[in-house]
Amino acid sequence: MCSKVDGTTQRFPRDHLDYSSRVLYLRPRKKKTTMLIIPVKEGESIDKALKKFKKKFERTQTMRQLRKRQSFTKPSVSRRKEMIRAAYKLGMQTEQE
Repeated sequence: MCSKVDGTTQRFPRDHLDYSSRVLYLRPRKKKTTMLIIPVKEGESIDKALKKFKKKFERTQTMRQLRKRQSFTKPSVSRRKEMIRAAYKLGMQTEQE
């Protein structure tokens, strides 16, 4: 990122804040994460609350997202995998009929 101040060019990294120049660069916004809130009724056992938490955690697909972000997959590779998966499913459906 470059900015011109008084005719000179200065370089700033994206996550750098520089108040002296006319251009202000801010850090890119991160997605807001929400906490899992599990209401526990009075007298309810911990086991039941844990079960609710686990179910809610699975529904949010947090672990799936974390595993997916561990490595980058090229779009062409993901499309190819999707096509192979679709062909397999189609073959299984025709077998059953």
